This record gives sequence, structure tokens and C-alpha cells, in this order.
Amino acid sequence: MALNKFMHPRNRYKDNPPDFKELAKIFPNFKRHVKTSRSGKPFVNFRNAQAVRDLTLSLLERDFQLKIDLPNDRLVPTLPLRINYLSWIEDLLNCLPQKENPHVLDIGCGSSCVYPLVGVTMNPNWTFIATEVDEKNYNHAVSNVEKNGLMEKIKVRKTEKEDDLLCVDDFDACMCNPPFFTDEEELTVEEGRPTPNSACSGSKNEIIGGDFNYAERMFNESVTTNDNEQRWYTTMLGKKSSFVRILQFLRDHNVKTVASTEFCQGRTMRWGVAWSFSALNVSAIPKISRKEKKLSFLSKFLSSDDAVLVLKKILLNLKIDFTTAGASFTLKGNIIEGLPNRKTRRLEKRLHEAEFSGVEKKLQKLENGSTQTAVLDQTICILKVTQREDGEVQVELTPETGRFSDEINRLFIYLHFLSLLQNVRKHMQQIGLQRRYQNDQEFALLLRHIPALAFVPIQHLIEAFETLEEFLPDEMLPLLD
Repeated sequence: MALNKFMHPRNRYKDNPPDFKELAKIFPNFKRHVKTSRSGKPFVNFRNAQAVRDLTLSLLERDFQLKIDLPNDRLVPTLPLRINYLSWIEDLLNCLPQKENPHVLDIGCGSSCVYPLVGVTMNPNWTFIATEVDEKNYNHAVSNVEKNGLMEKIKVRKTEKEDDLLCVDDFDACMCNPPFFTDEEELTVEEGRPTPNSACSGSKNEIIGGDFNYAERMFNESVTTNDNEQRWYTTMLGKKSSFVRILQFLRDHNVKTVASTEFCQGRTMRWGVAWSFSALNVSAIPKISRKEKKLSFLSKFLSSDDAVLVLKKILLNLKIDFTTAGASFTLKGNIIEGLPNRKTRRLEKRLHEAEFSGVEKKLQKLENGSTQTAVLDQTICILKVTQREDGEVQVELTPETGRFSDEINRLFIYLHFLSLLQNVRKHMQQIGLQRRYQNDQEFALLLRHIPALAFVPIQHLIEAFETLEEFLPDEMLPLLD
């Protein structure tokens, strides 16, 4: 599911996503990447690095009147994510005593120097100091600032790897988009890990280093200043495990004020963490989170009793332990907390393959010395079936744990499949395809591909949808709408 609805409320692309068709009319370089599906919808292959680069250049010029150069072998910034981060910085600065001209430090500005350039365009009263280690990035950043005539507002400083991240003293907030991967092994796409949704053209300096390592290093440097000034230290994180670790790290060090957020855009999630050694009121900052406590499905069951019988069959088929009380189900399973995703999958696999009788917790030490907890036979979610006044049967799923377990994910997919299947059948009857479905086996097989979309990994969903558009008969296309 696209995450655009969870963008920062002031992000210009939240309710007004880029219109590829209109952009193609203005920018010839971008036009070559815009394709049209059979349904007439324009789309772009985001795994094409040049397409991502030309889209960014087009949006910067149209929406911010900025013209920059982006080398082919360096990271291409995606604008919705950058604007989410800058909008959050605006919120954080509003928590500080009123200052007419906030001064922001951008650690590792990259070749685009996009945060300072867009930042001062969105907020003309801001000024930036941008630092960069990579020689090529530094030269391009200086050139991009000069090209847009913003030398008075943005100062780019060349630094060395051994220099402090916080190499200047005068700033109200610092921001950092660190390299997310710890090493090349972690960067390698291994079996079971989804293919990235968009191309990455970054150099090793830009993508290898470890986001938690950078955040910890920044914190240690911020502690040594031990100043009484009211300022913010912030960083972006690319992995949920790093986000959880740094929040716990800050709690362990009794930091006075900690703020966090989620950066949601397209099909990409990032996280933001900020801390200050002053007691600041952050209650006015918008709460942005894609977490939903309850998931519900409206289904075309004849009655709630019918729904209960079907759900029992699904749970038994998925081998999920459950107890029932009327139309309420309590699902049991194994929960593993505090593990990075890859290690979670490995331990979950071992838990499913082994039996733990009479054991409540299992502690496992990993090579890095961290401790994780596996909680066995735990309530993982509650299912409730209710019949509404309009006759619809509602299936409501409420997770009881900090993250979706493997069992919930499988159940969630089956419920989606069930809902899709019932909707397809309903619309099939409305457009007069019921008889052909019953009498034409080949036609029926093709039609079953539509509810099967529920089982497609989300990163491949758009591609699968567009593939269906290509080979389904024209009379079936209304079902995709």
C-alpha cells in the first residue's frame, strides 16, 4: 500500500502527487521515461536510475525553481522524502525560543546539496552550513549552490573522514542522512529480502557506514559539547531496527527531550530521531505514524455465524492456534522482540521447526553481543466478527504485539484474498460475466488471477497489476477498476 497519506501534512506532494503526464509535456528528458498502461494511466519505472534522476531534476525546476547537476554515479535524492524531513525540522525549530534566522547544519550534503537548496527555498530566513567528505560530491554541491545564486545563504565545507560530524558550533538544528548499510555484506540482496522499489545510484561512501553507528557517533559528539543552548540534534534512519536501538540508547542516557517520527512516501519508510539536552515542549509537533491499531474487512458473508465458520477453517488451514468465545477469536503465537529483520526471520524459522514445552522465554546472544527475547505461546491478536445494521459482516483484527508476527501476516493475506474474491464475484455478476465464468474454464482461470493479487509481495504489486492489464481480456478490465 502506498504510504502517501502518511506524509507530513505540509508536504506539497501529500495530496498533490506529481502528474507524470503534465511533467512530460514540460521536460523532454523526463518524457522519454513515461509509459502508459492499457488503462491509460501514465507510469514510470523507478528501478531505472536515469528515470529517477530526471524526475527529481524536473520537480526541482518546476516546483522550487532550482536547477542542479546530478552525476550518474552519486545518490539521487527523492523529493517527497527530503521535504518530509525538512518539514519536521520546521516543527522542531518551532519548539525553540523564537529566532528570526535559524541556522541549520547539514551533515553530508551529497552532490545535490538538496536539503540546503530546498530548505532555504521553503524558508528564506534559514541559512545552512553543509559539510561533505567526498571530493566529487563537494565540488558538485558548491557548483549547485553557485548555479542557483544562494552562496550567501548556504556555505559548503569540505571535511575529512576523521573530522567530527558536528564540526561547527553555531547551529540551531543539525540534520543527517547517513549511509544505512553497515557493510557490503548487509548491502547484498540475499534470499528472502525484497528487491528495492527504486534504483540506487549512490557510491559506497553514500550507502555504507551504518545508520545506527552514525547516530551513536553524533550523540557522543553532542554530549561533549555539554552546552546549555537550546538546539536540536537529528538524524534519519533507514532501518526500523536502528530506529528502535537509538531510541533505547537515548532513554538509557536520560536525554531530556527526545522526538521521533516516521517519514512515509510512496512505498518507502524512513524514520527520524531528534534529541536536545534542554527541556523542550514537543506536544505541538504533528504525530505521524502509519501504525493502525485495528484492521477491518467488510465481507459478503450471509451472516456472522457463516463468517465464524469460514474463519475457523482459515485458521486451521494456516495452523494458527486459537480459542473462541462466541464471535471472538484469540490467536496465539510466538513473538520475537528486538531483532533486526533478517535475524528475526532466522530465529522464527528455528522456533517453528522446534518445540518448546513449558518454556516462556528464550534468550539468544548474537555475535554483536545484543540480547533478544522470544516470547512463546503469546496472544498475538484478537479477531471479532460483527454484523452491522446495513447487513454487512465486519471482520476486525486487532494486533496485541509491537509488530506483526508471521502468523498475523499470513492471516492478513488470506483475509485480503477473501475480501478480493468476494468483491470480484460481486462485480462479475454486475457486468454479466457469471455465466461465462461457469462455462468457460480458460476464462475462469484468467479471472482467478485478480483475487490472487493478495498473495503478491507488495514491492511487486504494481508490476503484477500492470501485467494483468496486458493479458486479461478487455471484458475483464472493469474488474481491475
